[in-house]
Amino acid sequence: MKEFRLQAPISKGDLGEITVGSTVYLSGILYEMRGPAQVRALEYRRDNKPLPFPLENAAIAQTYSNAFMTASGWKINCMGISTSKHAQPYAVDMIRNFKISAIVGKGGMDRPVLEAMKEWNCIYLAQVGGCGALYAKQVKRIQGIFWEDLGFEKVLAFAIEDYGPLLVAMDNKGNSLYEKVQEEVKRRIPHAYNL
Repeated sequence: MKEFRLQAPISKGDLGEITVGSTVYLSGILYEMRGPAQVRALEYRRDNKPLPFPLENAAIAQTYSNAFMTASGWKINCMGISTSKHAQPYAVDMIRNFKISAIVGKGGMDRPVLEAMKEWNCIYLAQVGGCGALYAKQVKRIQGIFWEDLGFEKVLAFAIEDYGPLLVAMDNKGNSLYEKVQEEVKRRIPHAYNL
């Protein structure tokens, strides 16, 4: 499969040739934004309040970083990844309302999210679990911190360079690696159990 290098925010035109199975490396700004922060962003949109950070064409991630302050500034030793199921209830609205270009996560999302990705030109990038220390090395600095009142669920904007490898597991053409795997499992179960 092909390898792509994308700059976030990601121009929708840059997603045209990307398909399931491709590898992506991201540079630019990546927002660590899990469920509670997404709920707040959608409340801001509903109330016509401007966000304190730009989300249009953004890349958002369900990462769990261990950002901490030192005498010389913020440090990050780990950029672990969480399952995307926690943010799934908000994903369709996030994609539609903010024209999100990429979601970085683990485990995929369901069919309605895949359909929204196709409609609004968005991709899902699977981050390798257990490699948080490697991904942290690709974070150059913390660009901004928002909604600190959310505590651990606050939004962190990371300046990243060649953040990856990330696997395109759901593309903007309606293809899902997760669905393909499930179909193959269903096909093989009768043989595995001699049914």
